[in-house]
Amino acid sequence: MSELLAYAQEFREAVLQGCSSERMCAALSAPLHAVLLARGTASELVVSDLGECEHVFLRLPDGLVLDPTADQFNPFSREKHPGVYFGAPALIHKGAIPWPGGQEWHELMRELKRLYPALDAAAVGRTVSLTLRTLPPGLCEFTPATGQ
Repeated sequence: MSELLAYAQEFREAVLQGCSSERMCAALSAPLHAVLLARGTASELVVSDLGECEHVFLRLPDGLVLDPTADQFNPFSREKHPGVYFGAPALIHKGAIPWPGGQEWHELMRELKRLYPALDAAAVGRTVSLTLRTLPPGLCEFTPATGQ
Protein backbone atom coordinates (compact mmCIF):
# COMPACT_ATOMS: atom_id res chain seq x y z
CA MET A 1 0.00 0.00 0.00
CA SER A 2 1.44 3.35 -0.97
CA GLU A 3 1.89 6.27 1.40
CA LEU A 4 -0.54 8.29 -0.71
CA LEU A 5 -3.25 5.64 -0.44
CA ALA A 6 -2.74 5.34 3.32
CA TYR A 7 -2.97 9.12 3.70
CA ALA A 8 -6.19 9.26 1.65
CA GLN A 9 -7.74 6.42 3.67
CA GLU A 10 -6.94 8.09 6.99
CA PHE A 11 -8.23 11.43 5.67
CA ARG A 12 -11.48 9.84 4.45
CA GLU A 13 -12.06 8.09 7.77
CA ALA A 14 -11.51 11.33 9.71
CA VAL A 15 -13.89 13.29 7.46
CA LEU A 16 -16.71 10.75 7.27
CA GLN A 17 -16.49 9.59 10.90
CA GLY A 18 -18.42 6.42 10.10
CA CYS A 19 -20.90 8.05 7.73
CA SER A 20 -21.56 6.95 4.15
CA SER A 21 -19.54 8.24 1.21
CA GLU A 22 -22.74 8.51 -0.84
CA ARG A 23 -22.96 11.90 -2.61
CA MET A 24 -19.77 13.04 -0.84
CA CYS A 25 -17.34 12.92 -3.78
CA ALA A 26 -16.79 16.69 -4.09
CA ALA A 27 -16.88 17.15 -0.31
CA LEU A 28 -13.97 14.70 0.09
CA SER A 29 -12.08 15.09 -3.18
CA ALA A 30 -11.77 18.89 -3.16
CA PRO A 31 -10.17 19.22 0.30
CA LEU A 32 -8.05 16.10 -0.32
CA HIS A 33 -6.77 17.70 -3.52
CA ALA A 34 -5.96 20.93 -1.65
CA VAL A 35 -4.13 19.19 1.21
CA LEU A 36 -2.12 17.04 -1.21
CA LEU A 37 -1.02 20.17 -3.07
CA ALA A 38 -0.07 21.81 0.24
CA ARG A 39 2.03 18.71 0.99
CA GLY A 40 3.72 18.91 -2.43
CA THR A 41 1.81 16.13 -4.22
CA ALA A 42 0.48 17.20 -7.59
CA SER A 43 -3.05 16.18 -8.54
CA GLU A 44 -5.95 17.46 -10.58
CA LEU A 45 -9.62 17.57 -9.63
CA VAL A 46 -11.65 15.96 -12.39
CA VAL A 47 -15.26 15.05 -13.00
CA SER A 48 -16.81 12.20 -14.96
CA ASP A 49 -20.36 12.19 -16.29
CA LEU A 50 -22.07 8.97 -15.24
CA GLY A 51 -25.38 9.80 -16.87
CA GLU A 52 -27.58 10.17 -13.81
CA CYS A 53 -24.90 11.98 -11.83
CA GLU A 54 -21.42 13.42 -12.00
CA HIS A 55 -18.50 12.06 -10.00
CA VAL A 56 -15.57 14.16 -8.72
CA PHE A 57 -12.19 12.57 -7.91
CA LEU A 58 -8.44 13.17 -8.33
CA ARG A 59 -6.19 12.33 -11.24
CA LEU A 60 -2.45 12.18 -10.67
CA PRO A 61 0.15 13.37 -13.22
CA ASP A 62 0.90 9.73 -14.19
CA GLY A 63 -2.78 9.18 -15.08
CA LEU A 64 -3.62 7.10 -12.01
CA VAL A 65 -6.83 7.85 -10.12
CA LEU A 66 -7.22 8.57 -6.41
CA ASP A 67 -10.91 8.36 -5.61
CA PRO A 68 -11.91 8.73 -1.93
CA THR A 69 -15.56 7.77 -2.54
CA ALA A 70 -15.44 5.05 -5.20
CA ASP A 71 -17.39 2.67 -2.95
CA GLN A 72 -20.54 4.78 -3.18
CA PHE A 73 -21.27 3.16 -6.55
CA ASN A 74 -20.89 -0.46 -5.38
CA PRO A 75 -24.63 -1.06 -4.85
CA PHE A 76 -25.30 -0.15 -8.52
CA SER A 77 -22.28 -1.63 -10.28
CA ARG A 78 -20.68 -4.96 -11.11
CA GLU A 79 -17.32 -3.33 -10.40
CA LYS A 80 -16.77 -3.32 -6.64
CA HIS A 81 -14.34 -0.72 -5.30
CA PRO A 82 -12.76 -0.12 -1.93
CA GLY A 83 -13.59 3.06 0.00
CA VAL A 84 -10.52 4.73 -1.48
CA TYR A 85 -9.69 3.58 -4.99
CA PHE A 86 -6.10 4.06 -6.20
CA GLY A 87 -5.12 2.79 -9.62
CA ALA A 88 -5.83 2.93 -13.32
CA PRO A 89 -9.12 4.59 -14.26
CA ALA A 90 -12.13 2.31 -13.70
CA LEU A 91 -15.44 2.63 -15.57
CA ILE A 92 -16.67 5.36 -13.17
CA HIS A 93 -13.57 7.43 -14.05
CA LYS A 94 -13.74 7.23 -17.86
CA GLY A 95 -14.01 10.44 -19.85
CA ALA A 96 -13.10 12.67 -16.90
CA ILE A 97 -12.45 16.34 -17.55
CA PRO A 98 -10.97 19.01 -15.25
CA TRP A 99 -13.39 20.22 -12.56
CA PRO A 100 -13.01 23.91 -11.68
CA GLY A 101 -14.64 23.66 -8.24
CA GLY A 102 -13.05 23.18 -4.85
CA GLN A 103 -10.75 26.19 -4.93
CA GLU A 104 -12.06 27.44 -1.59
CA TRP A 105 -10.14 24.67 0.20
CA HIS A 106 -6.68 25.88 -0.87
CA GLU A 107 -6.55 28.87 1.48
CA LEU A 108 -7.77 26.76 4.41
CA MET A 109 -5.04 24.16 3.78
CA ARG A 110 -2.36 26.87 3.71
CA GLU A 111 -3.60 28.03 7.12
CA LEU A 112 -3.82 24.50 8.46
CA LYS A 113 -0.22 23.91 7.40
CA ARG A 114 0.77 26.65 9.88
CA LEU A 115 -1.13 24.81 12.65
CA TYR A 116 -0.21 21.26 11.62
CA PRO A 117 3.09 21.55 9.69
CA ALA A 118 3.01 17.85 8.75
CA LEU A 119 -0.63 18.15 7.65
CA ASP A 120 -1.47 14.95 9.50
CA ALA A 121 -4.32 13.21 7.65
CA ALA A 122 -6.44 12.60 10.75
CA ALA A 123 -6.07 16.15 12.12
CA VAL A 124 -6.80 17.78 8.77
CA GLY A 125 -9.64 15.35 8.09
CA ARG A 126 -11.30 16.17 11.42
CA THR A 127 -11.03 19.89 10.64
CA VAL A 128 -12.57 19.34 7.20
CA SER A 129 -15.35 17.26 8.76
CA LEU A 130 -16.18 20.01 11.25
CA THR A 131 -16.13 22.59 8.45
CA LEU A 132 -18.45 20.53 6.23
CA ARG A 133 -20.87 19.97 9.10
CA THR A 134 -21.36 23.75 9.44
CA LEU A 135 -22.74 24.07 5.90
CA PRO A 136 -26.45 24.68 5.42
CA PRO A 137 -28.62 21.59 4.79
CA GLY A 138 -28.61 20.54 1.16
CA LEU A 139 -24.98 21.47 0.52
CA CYS A 140 -23.39 18.53 2.30
CA GLU A 141 -25.30 15.75 4.00
CA PHE A 142 -23.62 13.21 6.26
CA THR A 143 -25.71 10.04 6.30
CA PRO A 144 -25.17 6.91 8.36
CA ALA A 145 -23.26 4.12 6.61
CA THR A 146 -25.48 1.24 5.53
CA GLY A 147 -22.92 -1.56 5.33
CA GLN A 148 -21.98 -1.18 1.68
